[in-house]
Amino acid sequence: MSECYIYDVRSPKSGGHPVRFEVDFWEADEICQEVLGRFTESQLIEATYQYDLFLYRSSDLNFSPDQYLTEDTEADYAGGYRAGYVRSSICKKRPPEDVIDLPNVTWAEIFGLLSLSTLVFACRDEKRMEKAGINEEEILWRVGRYAIETMKLAMTALVYQASNNIAVDLDKYRNRVARKGGQGKASKIEPLKKAVFAMYEAEHSDRSNRDAARRIWNKLSESDKCDDQGRPYLTTDDPMQRLAVWIGQYKRTLE
Repeated sequence: MSECYIYDVRSPKSGGHPVRFEVDFWEADEICQEVLGRFTESQLIEATYQYDLFLYRSSDLNFSPDQYLTEDTEADYAGGYRAGYVRSSICKKRPPEDVIDLPNVTWAEIFGLLSLSTLVFACRDEKRMEKAGINEEEILWRVGRYAIETMKLAMTALVYQASNNIAVDLDKYRNRVARKGGQGKASKIEPLKKAVFAMYEAEHSDRSNRDAARRIWNKLSESDKCDDQGRPYLTTDDPMQRLAVWIGQYKRTLE
């Protein structure tokens, strides 16, 4: 495998998130970091690769690790089969270390790893689809599936962490995740979004999303870009792209 496998877009311990549905990914990432804190980056990378390789060798229906590293936009990490094997192993009372090769691994940590790797692959797939010229509706649909899967797995990791590895039905939490995921963090960046939309309506509604985003970002004051504690709302390397996505989503609400 490559040295970083799918983690070439960001490390297991830190880095950016997909631009679309960003708040959901932020919340899941925080959970993953808490649950997986005792493992090193190299351990998490190797465990992800070995698990994907195992799934590929177990069924002709699964993609290989090499396919995940190509520009093939059909390679999808959010199909549910990665968690399906874990659920099957729990029902069959297999020990966690038979599923993921990490020292003294728990079910909570396994679900945390699945959530983290789905988040990281979402970063990779979003960039891959943008590069391939996939239309925005398709990108939103795919990244949205990643967001749901990532949050569902992260919430399951928390449940196992709190319940001393009592088996639970993942589907029980689907509605809760879909309804609640990311609301807290969404409210934290709402002031910035409101400022962006106000400037867009007032001065740039006739421009393209990217052009409007560039002009708005350059005109925003430093205080507009930070919260009350002086912390920046956006830490991405390309804040203008994030604003462009927001503007696109905002425009669709006006149609």
